[in-house]
Amino acid sequence: MPEQSQLGAGGSFPKSKRLLRTDEYSAVFNRHLRKYDKNFRLLIHKRRDGKPVRLGIIVSKRSIRQSTDRNLVKRQIRECFRTNQDLPQKNLDLVVIANKECVQASKAELRESLNELFSDVRRICRWR
Repeated sequence: MPEQSQLGAGGSFPKSKRLLRTDEYSAVFNRHLRKYDKNFRLLIHKRRDGKPVRLGIIVSKRSIRQSTDRNLVKRQIRECFRTNQDLPQKNLDLVVIANKECVQASKAELRESLNELFSDVRRICRWR
């Protein structure tokens, strides 16, 4: 399990681990590998700067209407990302996009789905 200092104060999601700007998201959308699941789409972009793995989250109001449901999905994504910090390469940008089906899934199903996608990232990075 990652140390507290790696996660930020109180287990937060520090800026160094997030995609923040539009051009960062655009780079992922323009050049990426895709992995699909019934609950999520994962876009993977390899950078050349050697910085830590960063995560972007997209949960649209159009696909998940209730804000409580959107927030729950975002929390599950962040938590699974935190627990999967052993990704093989540092220079990756990941964007997770939630599908409409997330609303019907339980927390355990969401975590299982995300853990499977992150394990796919490990497999892909070994071969590239």
